[in-house]
Amino acid sequence: MKLKLAYVMAAFTDTDMEDCLSPKEFIDKTIDGVARNGNFDINVGPTAAGLIPEYEQYPLLKLGEWLKVNGEAIYGTRPWKIQVEGDARFTSLDLE
Repeated sequence: MKLKLAYVMAAFTDTDMEDCLSPKEFIDKTIDGVARNGNFDINVGPTAAGLIPEYEQYPLLKLGEWLKVNGEAIYGTRPWKIQVEGDARFTSLDLE
């Protein structure tokens, strides 16, 4: 699964804030990808000046805040035998 912070991104064009995932959408997609044993690219590109726009940084920073609290459910985990049930996503952690 490929994940872009921006829905639409083409070479040599800038994205607008309206094209970007909200922090909640970004976090939800990250959780879903981990629970399903997926991987994805986070496509964030700098401007011609070498800067990452704040509206693209914001979802990444919010994901970082979320991971500080919930990282145990993400880092080093494996998919559980039931990965998705309704709105819930499941992972397992080997405690050896």
